[in-house]
Amino acid sequence: MKELTPKEAIKELSYDNTAYGGKCTKEVRETAINALEKQIPRKPLKAYDEQVEQHWLSCPMCYKGLCWEHSLKPKHCSECGQAIDWSE
Repeated sequence: MKELTPKEAIKELSYDNTAYGGKCTKEVRETAINALEKQIPRKPLKAYDEQVEQHWLSCPMCYKGLCWEHSLKPKHCSECGQAIDWSE
Protein backbone atom coordinates (compact mmCIF):
# COMPACT_ATOMS: atom_id res chain seq x y z
CA MET A 1 0.00 0.00 0.00
CA LYS A 2 1.31 3.42 -0.99
CA GLU A 3 2.09 5.79 1.88
CA LEU A 4 -0.07 8.90 1.74
CA THR A 5 1.28 12.41 2.01
CA PRO A 6 -0.30 14.59 4.70
CA LYS A 7 -2.30 16.44 2.01
CA GLU A 8 -3.62 13.17 0.57
CA ALA A 9 -4.53 11.88 4.03
CA ILE A 10 -6.39 15.11 4.82
CA LYS A 11 -8.39 14.71 1.61
CA GLU A 12 -9.29 11.12 2.57
CA LEU A 13 -10.38 12.19 6.06
CA SER A 14 -12.45 15.16 4.86
CA TYR A 15 -15.94 13.75 4.48
CA ASP A 16 -19.26 14.52 6.15
CA ASN A 17 -20.79 11.05 6.57
CA THR A 18 -19.62 9.44 9.85
CA ALA A 19 -20.92 6.03 8.73
CA TYR A 20 -18.12 5.94 6.14
CA GLY A 21 -15.51 5.81 8.87
CA GLY A 22 -17.26 3.35 11.17
CA LYS A 23 -16.17 4.32 14.70
CA CYS A 24 -14.18 7.26 13.36
CA THR A 25 -16.19 10.23 14.65
CA LYS A 26 -16.06 13.74 13.27
CA GLU A 27 -14.00 14.83 16.29
CA VAL A 28 -11.46 12.06 15.69
CA ARG A 29 -11.16 13.02 12.02
CA GLU A 30 -10.76 16.72 12.88
CA THR A 31 -8.00 15.91 15.38
CA ALA A 32 -6.21 13.78 12.76
CA ILE A 33 -6.59 16.52 10.12
CA ASN A 34 -5.18 19.15 12.51
CA ALA A 35 -2.17 16.94 13.27
CA LEU A 36 -1.58 16.25 9.57
CA GLU A 37 -1.85 19.94 8.67
CA LYS A 38 0.99 20.71 11.10
CA GLN A 39 3.22 18.35 9.09
CA ILE A 40 2.82 20.50 5.96
CA PRO A 41 5.59 23.12 6.18
CA ARG A 42 4.40 26.74 6.22
CA LYS A 43 6.41 29.93 5.87
CA PRO A 44 7.05 31.87 9.09
CA LEU A 45 5.28 35.21 9.48
CA LYS A 46 7.46 38.30 9.29
CA ALA A 47 6.90 41.20 11.64
CA TYR A 48 8.62 44.37 12.75
CA ASP A 49 8.66 45.57 16.34
CA GLU A 50 8.88 49.37 16.28
CA GLN A 51 9.66 49.62 20.00
CA VAL A 52 12.94 47.75 19.68
CA GLU A 53 13.40 48.42 15.94
CA GLN A 54 13.86 44.76 15.20
CA HIS A 55 12.48 42.30 12.66
CA TRP A 56 11.30 38.93 13.93
CA LEU A 57 9.60 35.79 12.69
CA SER A 58 6.69 33.92 14.22
CA CYS A 59 4.88 30.64 13.74
CA PRO A 60 2.10 30.92 11.12
CA MET A 61 -0.25 28.83 13.30
CA CYS A 62 0.21 29.91 16.95
CA TYR A 63 2.14 33.18 16.32
CA LYS A 64 4.86 32.30 18.86
CA GLY A 65 8.15 33.98 18.07
CA LEU A 66 10.65 31.65 16.44
CA CYS A 67 14.16 31.64 17.88
CA TRP A 68 16.57 31.15 15.00
CA GLU A 69 19.99 31.88 13.72
CA HIS A 70 20.96 31.79 10.07
CA SER A 71 22.69 28.44 10.55
CA LEU A 72 20.19 26.88 13.00
CA LYS A 73 16.59 27.18 11.90
CA PRO A 74 14.09 24.99 13.77
CA LYS A 75 12.17 22.50 11.64
CA HIS A 76 9.11 22.84 13.88
CA CYS A 77 7.58 25.44 16.19
CA SER A 78 8.52 24.65 19.80
CA GLU A 79 5.04 25.68 20.97
CA CYS A 80 2.57 23.95 18.61
CA GLY A 81 4.73 21.65 16.46
CA GLN A 82 3.95 23.32 13.12
CA ALA A 83 6.52 22.42 10.44
CA ILE A 84 8.34 25.55 9.25
CA ASP A 85 9.32 26.20 5.63
CA TRP A 86 12.56 28.23 5.56
CA SER A 87 12.99 28.18 1.77
CA GLU A 88 13.31 31.55 0.10
